[in-house]
Amino acid sequence: MSIPMRRGAFVSFLLTALGLAPGAAAAALDHGTASPESLGPVPAGGVAEDTAQGLSCGAPVGDSSSVQGERGAARHVGPYLLLEALGAGGMGEVFAAEAAHPVRRRVALKLLRSGLPDAAQRGQFELECQALALVEHEHIARYYDSGVDEEGRPWLAMELVAGEPITHYCERRALDLDARLALLADVARAVAHMHARGVIHGDLKPKNILVSEREGRAVVKVIDLGAARIAGRPAPAPATLTGTLLYMAPEQLASEDPPLRERCDVYALGLVLRELLLGRERVGPSGADGVALAFQRATRALPSPSAILAEARAPWSQSGQPSQPPGRAEPRGLSAPRLQRRLQAGLEALVMRATAFDPLARTPTARALAGDLERDVARARQAAAGRARGRALAAAALAASAVTWLVA
Repeated sequence: MSIPMRRGAFVSFLLTALGLAPGAAAAALDHGTASPESLGPVPAGGVAEDTAQGLSCGAPVGDSSSVQGERGAARHVGPYLLLEALGAGGMGEVFAAEAAHPVRRRVALKLLRSGLPDAAQRGQFELECQALALVEHEHIARYYDSGVDEEGRPWLAMELVAGEPITHYCERRALDLDARLALLADVARAVAHMHARGVIHGDLKPKNILVSEREGRAVVKVIDLGAARIAGRPAPAPATLTGTLLYMAPEQLASEDPPLRERCDVYALGLVLRELLLGRERVGPSGADGVALAFQRATRALPSPSAILAEARAPWSQSGQPSQPPGRAEPRGLSAPRLQRRLQAGLEALVMRATAFDPLARTPTARALAGDLERDVARARQAAAGRARGRALAAAALAASAVTWLVA
């Protein structure tokens, strides 16, 4: 999906969004659009609470009545029987569906709404299909099929992912820091696979990075290439913003002709990394403060994680009331002092490189970011092993001294 925004567009959007009715600006931030005619990012599966809220501008999630055709007959799209609505937006819907032939499988089926979509909408939908067909990776939702139904509506069938956003998964299971970084490294490897095939995702955020469990281990899947771009293919609607405002790189928000390049995806991954470490920055129910946050990110560099932690540790504000830091400094499962030590040991520099305001100073590729994350985990484990050996040697030396004293 996209928003037509040209010269001075983001500033205009900011002023407009601040005057929207409660909830409208929040929806604009989440879907990356202020227009009810645009389809916001829709998951390829998984109906976690956060995802359901992000798809509230259409049929309710799980509304099975929406898959009934005329006279109550079951609805089919191509070879697929529609089973359950997973979410909807202004331009289309996503269903859980099942094919009986040629292979029996359940899929997530994205279907454009009735009525002929405009050329840009159809072009972006075709681009999503092509992008999915170009990539095949264990951590990317798989493409199965696409076509046009009897009413002329394009549809896309892809892997049905039963998972939850990566941030929810990590906090609900109180994962330690190394486990969180390892999961994000898997995501970065998947994004690097896309980039190697000329595909830019364009809308990386926790809701589009789902985690499920397979044989007792966490498995991440990148979903929703609805804002994707492919190298060598022109954008269906040139000079438009694509994606979700709160996860766009500064150069996307500030430019008259917004670029969508590999380093934009790296920046979005860097923001996800910050959320895994510090929690999500608070956005009120009206969404106006979130629009202001997006504006801040478009105009100046992000504060360091250490600065966020330092602000969170201040127990009282000048007014004498408990302080309200912009982000959760100690998400469930992480220790703030331990996180601070890790940041000082090199993790903070990694985060700041990934989210550098200047794209030329940013971590250059998703592959490089994956390597940085993996090296940080390995370095921390080596340091922990060294400390354990030191404690063991100290204990052995103490025991030897005790024996010598007794013998003497």
